[in-house]
Amino acid sequence: MRGCGPGTNRHWALLLLGALALACGGSQTQGPPLEAVVWSGATWVVAGEGDRLWTSPQPEALSSTRPISPPTGNLYGLARVGSTTVSVGDAGAVLVSNDAIAWAVVTLPGEPTLRGVAGGGPGGWVTVGGGGALFSSPDAQVWTPRQTSTSADLNAVTYGAGLWVAVGAGGIVLTSADAVNWTAVASATISSLNGVAFGGTTFVAVGDEGVVVISRDGVHWSWLEILDVPNMEAVTYGGGIFVIVGQLGSAYAWSPGTVPVQTNSTVAEDLYGAAYGNGLFFAVGHKGRMILSQDGVSWYSRRI
Repeated sequence: MRGCGPGTNRHWALLLLGALALACGGSQTQGPPLEAVVWSGATWVVAGEGDRLWTSPQPEALSSTRPISPPTGNLYGLARVGSTTVSVGDAGAVLVSNDAIAWAVVTLPGEPTLRGVAGGGPGGWVTVGGGGALFSSPDAQVWTPRQTSTSADLNAVTYGAGLWVAVGAGGIVLTSADAVNWTAVASATISSLNGVAFGGTTFVAVGDEGVVVISRDGVHWSWLEILDVPNMEAVTYGGGIFVIVGQLGSAYAWSPGTVPVQTNSTVAEDLYGAAYGNGLFFAVGHKGRMILSQDGVSWYSRRI
């Protein structure tokens, strides 16, 4: 991997404390667009364009690509439950792995573009995508299409507080208790929602024009005021903090009951995906850009 970075334990500690956040912006080499990231329990997995996955126990060692066979196209979503990691993408592709090394490919009926995936609730797994596509699976291997009241593109899905929540174009929010029967609820916005996460007792959905909406129950939503920001693409939760990322390197940290804090991501590239794991916030985006933080406020950047 290219990029400037620490070479000793002492430097790595400084990295996590954010001491190098403003000093090091990463390599000038432009990498491929990166769409999603997840901690598999032992390994970081990054998905992006061109049938590729990157894996490594350490973020700074993400140097190897793993081509998928048969080819699947671009990959946009990642999720992990237990030992199972799932990635989804173009042409209805669902990639499943129990070790984040060997991947089996399942192709869903109709071959929709799949944008998001989540697991851990009743019904097992849910994936969503273009044209209102929504599928559930007990094992991430056999998937069943589910009927919804929308044909709008669905971009992300999560599970928490006994409820599945899927979000998408036009501010659509769908909820389900069983991953089978889905109901549309008012989201407090008509802007497209691109990401959703649950943490603690709160759902957070983010979208175009800097929209951030929050809910305690997944049904009743209200605005979280963030002024003067571009499109928000992804949100993740860890350590009591939601981290929100988006266009032009936008990054915010927020805890319920506080005011969102704009942070310096140290980059100007669009950020498309974010995750928390192994004590780190990890976001990925355009031109192979990656940013990392221990606290969601001080960031260190590099590229694949």
